[in-house]
Amino acid sequence: MKKLVLILILFICSNYLKAQDSIQLPSCKYQSWVSLINTDINIRGVLYEVRDTSVVMMHLFKNEDIGLRKLTISNINYNMINLVQTRKKQAPLAGALYGCLGGAIAGGIYGHSSDIFQGLATITFGILGGILGSGIGALVGLHRNQFIINGDKRNFEVSKANLKKYSYLH
Repeated sequence: MKKLVLILILFICSNYLKAQDSIQLPSCKYQSWVSLINTDINIRGVLYEVRDTSVVMMHLFKNEDIGLRKLTISNINYNMINLVQTRKKQAPLAGALYGCLGGAIAGGIYGHSSDIFQGLATITFGILGGILGSGIGALVGLHRNQFIINGDKRNFEVSKANLKKYSYLH
């Protein structure tokens, strides 16, 4: 009995030791885009941190010569930022699902209220409403929250508190 308890304790302790090998970071909720002033460069990634005079972005940088992608952290000063946009990850998919459900229910109710062929009209209008609702929901999900900076410190200061809500470290 003592050997069984000892083996059980050692097994549990070994699992706890394995847990210390790697750090599990929580997943990011928001995607972000930063467009820079006087360039066509748009940085797409995760808004990692909002500092006093800059934002820190984590993004994948693709080297076109080699074709490799590597994780890059960029510190972008406010006077280089034209526009910052954020959107919740998977928002278009969630919008499409909610729109499909709402459209199918609304179409089914409309089809059920018709006088002729209630069963067929309910199904037909429900399917059509679901298709139309999923398209509208996906379009609504594509909306991005925009923060216009235009390289101005005052605009950055006004937007800083709201930007911190969308950053990884807030």
